[in-house]
Amino acid sequence: MTNMIDYAKKYGNTNFTELPFNDIDGVILAQLSYLDFGVLAQHSVNRLSDLTGPTLIKMAVTDTWNPDGNAELLQLINHLPRFQNISWHHWLAKVDVEKEQKITVITFSLTPDLHYVSFRGTTATLIDWKEDLNMTFLPAIPSQRTALHYTRDLFKDLPGEFYLGGHSKGGNLAVYVLTHASVAMQQRIKMVYSADGPGLKQEISTNLLAKVHKIIPQSSIIGLLLEPDSEYQIVASDARGFKQHDPYTWQVVGHKFNIIATTGRMSQYTQRSIARWLTEVDDDTKQDFLESIYDLFTATNHQEITYLEENWPETLRVVLRGMNDAQPTTKRQWREVNKKLMQSLIAEAGLSVRQTLDQVKPSQLGTEAKEFLTKYHDERRANKSDSTTNSQPNNQN
Repeated sequence: MTNMIDYAKKYGNTNFTELPFNDIDGVILAQLSYLDFGVLAQHSVNRLSDLTGPTLIKMAVTDTWNPDGNAELLQLINHLPRFQNISWHHWLAKVDVEKEQKITVITFSLTPDLHYVSFRGTTATLIDWKEDLNMTFLPAIPSQRTALHYTRDLFKDLPGEFYLGGHSKGGNLAVYVLTHASVAMQQRIKMVYSADGPGLKQEISTNLLAKVHKIIPQSSIIGLLLEPDSEYQIVASDARGFKQHDPYTWQVVGHKFNIIATTGRMSQYTQRSIARWLTEVDDDTKQDFLESIYDLFTATNHQEITYLEENWPETLRVVLRGMNDAQPTTKRQWREVNKKLMQSLIAEAGLSVRQTLDQVKPSQLGTEAKEFLTKYHDERRANKSDSTTNSQPNNQN
C-alpha cells in the first residue's frame, strides 16, 4: 500500500495553489520536526532545496525514530516544487532535567505569509517519557507552557497565517497552544494537525475543535490517551500494534489518508482500561507512583531508553534492587496502583467479551457454539427479567 512518500512522489510537482495544503502535508511537516536542526544550522542550511548532501541528510536523521524513512523523504522532497522552497527558522530546543521538560519546536515557512509551527514528539529519553506521563496528573506540563510562549512571540515576529502541528506529544502541544491562545491568535491559526497525539484531558469548544485535524492509526494507544472528544479520523496502517504510531506506516490513497470507520478492538480495550484506571487513581497517587518508578530507571544512570532496552539485564538488576530497597509505604502504593490497573483490565475484558457475544448470531456458529451462545443469551434474558421484577414496587398490603 502507498504511504506519504508515495504521495510526495505523485504530487511533488503540484504547487499548493493547484492542490491545497492537506492532512498529508501536515503530517509530513510534523515528521520533519524530528530532524537535528542544530547540525543543519552548523552547515548554514535552512531550506529544503539546500539539504541535498547524503552525508548531511544522514547526520540530520540519525537520532530520529525512523532514520531510513526520514532520509528517503528528504532525498525526495528537497528537489520537488511543492516542498523545495520551504524554509525553517526560530528553532528552539530546551531540556530542563529538574523541571522534567524536553521540547523542540521549529517553524517552517511555505510563503512569507504562511507558516507551519512544528512541535517535535517524544524522543527516546527518560525525561521526554516522564513529561508525557506527567500529563496524567498535572494541569499543564512545562513543555505546554513553553510551546504557548514560543508561539506568542512568533506571532509578534511574523505576519500572516499559521498551521500548527506535531506527531505524538507534538500534536498535544499544538492543540494546547490553540486552546490557550488569545482570540486574536486563534483567528490567525488556519488548522492544527495532531498525528496520533494524546488529548488534553479537557473538552474543546466546538469552534476550536473545527480547526483540529487529529489522525490516529487503527491500533492507536497514545492518540487515545486523555481524549474526551471523539473528533478524530482513523487511518489504516500497514504495521501491527505500537509500530502503527509511525506515520510512514499509514496508508495513503491519492492525496488523502486511507480513512477507516473504527479503531481495532484491542485499541478500544486498552484505551477504555487505561481511562478507567486513570479515573480511579487520584492525581496525588499517580504522581507519587510515577515519580517512584522514574527514580528506579534513573538509578541506572542512563537517560536513553534504547540503552536501557539493549542492556536489559543490567537495567533489570538495578530496578529489582531498587524495588527491594523501597520503603514499605512505597511498596504498598505500588501494589495498590497495580491492583487497580489489573481490576480495570479485567473489568474491560469482561465488557469486551459480553459485547462480542451479543453481536454474534447463532447461524454463524457450529453446533456446540450455538448451544453455548443460546444458553448465554437465555441467562442474560433471565437475569434481566429477575432484575426488572425485583425493581417493581410492592403494592400488596
